[in-house]
Amino acid sequence: MGDEREPDGEGGQSLYRKDTPGVAPIRVLTETELRFAWAFEVEVGPARMITVRLSFADYEYWCHGTAGPARVIELVVGLLARLESPLLARASFDAARARHEHPGFDAMMSDIA
Repeated sequence: MGDEREPDGEGGQSLYRKDTPGVAPIRVLTETELRFAWAFEVEVGPARMITVRLSFADYEYWCHGTAGPARVIELVVGLLARLESPLLARASFDAARARHEHPGFDAMMSDIA
């Protein structure tokens, strides 16, 4: 199907890990390239696994190619965690869903990206 990357680093370290006080740790574990998007396996907290898709269009919109796709997903999931978004209760979702569920999400992304 796609080109999947395994976790980088020694001892099974994640591609990206973000620990924010008061928010469950976020670890991007895998990145799989699809036809028009990437799919990421993300661990939120110690036991919650979700799949998040990021289209090439949303990637360009949010970061204009200045960060890696996994970094963008880290920011998306981290912001959703801070917003206590119900999206994180789903097994999978498309990152674009965040802008529909949370007015002003794009502006918040531009502030942190």
